[in-house]
Amino acid sequence: MKKLIFYYSAMNGGKSTALIQVAYNYEANNQKIVLVKSKKDTKAGNYLSARNGQKRKVDIILDSNDTLLSAANMKLISKSNCLIISENCFPHSSEYDWEDDGLNSVIM
Repeated sequence: MKKLIFYYSAMNGGKSTALIQVAYNYEANNQKIVLVKSKKDTKAGNYLSARNGQKRKVDIILDSNDTLLSAANMKLISKSNCLIISENCFPHSSEYDWEDDGLNSVIM
């Protein structure tokens, strides 16, 4: 069964730290993840960074006009077990088919 996990908190609440930890845990169990962030987040370039110094390379950087459904993005996502989406980068529900994608979890 697929899971949608949504982390929310105020600024400085540890959301990025939690996403980086989730990515680590999935990979520790030999599962593949895809990390997505918005182009609006310019803080660390091609990385998702946390205040505690942790950072992780991002697989997909979405511009406001981009979609998760592009061929290149779907090629990456289809090979993963978990899709991790950083804040400011929420896909529209019509963009995502929960039935036939092979993902176990979507973490936001």
